[in-house]
Amino acid sequence: MITKEKRPRRITGVLSLLLILGSSPLFGGEADDSQEAPDITNIGFMENPPKELKEKFPMCDEFMNVEWIDKEKQIGYSYFDIWNRFHKKEERPAAALIHLDEIQHGPYYEIDVTEYRDTGRLEWLFARIREGEVVPGNTFLTIRYPDGNGHQYMEFTSVNGKRDLGGVSLADLRKTVCVPYPNNQRMWIAEGHRIDRVYAQNEIKMINEKIRFFIQNFSEGWDKYSYPIDINTDGLTDYVFGSALVYSYLDKYYEMQPLWKHELDDTYGHFSFPPSQKTCELNTPSAAYLTTDGQNYFLKNHCNLTDLTKAGE
Repeated sequence: MITKEKRPRRITGVLSLLLILGSSPLFGGEADDSQEAPDITNIGFMENPPKELKEKFPMCDEFMNVEWIDKEKQIGYSYFDIWNRFHKKEERPAAALIHLDEIQHGPYYEIDVTEYRDTGRLEWLFARIREGEVVPGNTFLTIRYPDGNGHQYMEFTSVNGKRDLGGVSLADLRKTVCVPYPNNQRMWIAEGHRIDRVYAQNEIKMINEKIRFFIQNFSEGWDKYSYPIDINTDGLTDYVFGSALVYSYLDKYYEMQPLWKHELDDTYGHFSFPPSQKTCELNTPSAAYLTTDGQNYFLKNHCNLTDLTKAGE
């Protein structure tokens, strides 16, 4: 890649993913992972992650400390520091639910429950979650739970919405933060170190020129939102962005192709990966996110991007 790797926010939106692989010099070379992550602390991170966790998931700089309320529903609780859009650490930490939703909205860590914590009702809330069920809704999370007269509903908004922060970050977009699944066999990459936060402008310019050598009409503004990650483990650094996927394949760069023009097409949610033309199908390309089992990366916990973008197979 062109710069030194500094360890890969959250990936959302229509496919919410751009993976651009970089190298040094301009069209070849290996990624450099020797840079240490910045010294950013958060009360919500595991203080001493187990050795086996760090060895299995070396791509994670930090692991969120999650108290699982209901492992089957994949709903947990955490208390953590947050950074706002001005890259300032908020004085008051966030009390929030983490829901690894794979059906409707995608996973979230910022489901605000500060009111319940402040009024000493967290255990009451946890009991309602355990005995209730997750139902479709327009909010981040909707729980229907039984009471003496039938059912009641609880709807939750985000920490961001309650505080009007204009965006929530766990590590000021300068670390890769992973949220473990209940069995610790997979991680949701909730946040990465964003390129405009850790790279110099001249480095970003060089990467941009390199990508445009292979792909014309490349997306503008990618440098403000992407973060680096080696998606197909070929030693070249990838960059996660929103709404596209560009990857290295035998020293060239290709873009993941949606196979539909309209949402009513039979191919809606289908993607092709040139030049091998491997394909993957998602129920919907929206609310995309990235997970890893330690060796492979998955789009929406389904499409194996590591396999789909590998050459010579």
